[in-house]
Amino acid sequence: MSKFYLLLGLLCLVTTPIAAQKGPKVVKYENPNYPNYATAVWARGNVVVDVQIDAQGNVISTAAESGHGFLKKPSEDAACRWKFSKSDTNARQVKLIFVYIIKENKDFKNNYRKATFKYKFKKPYTLETEITVYPRIDI
Repeated sequence: MSKFYLLLGLLCLVTTPIAAQKGPKVVKYENPNYPNYATAVWARGNVVVDVQIDAQGNVISTAAESGHGFLKKPSEDAACRWKFSKSDTNARQVKLIFVYIIKENKDFKNNYRKATFKYKFKKPYTLETEITVYPRIDI
């Protein structure tokens, strides 16, 4: 019986710090600028950006780990402008996910080349960008 209580006590000690550790909250986020040259090739997909955060919640550094080459730099630039909650610890690290979805507008009445954007923030660290493009006209 004493082994049971000892094991239960150890389990409580081990799981309490893990449950108490939560990632920093996003205070402010910025939408990425989708470049025109990315529209030409319909660049889409997920871009994972590794972000270092200081104790004040400011972004110290960013590095895109994966994703389309045309979308890495805009995602890193947007991540630099994000703000997180303050903390006692320095050099926290999170991974942001920028999701780029391309939709084609088949409405030929408004057939112009300007893309439209919709942004949706999904907690904890995902920003979805929906890009509606108009079909190309080959002359």
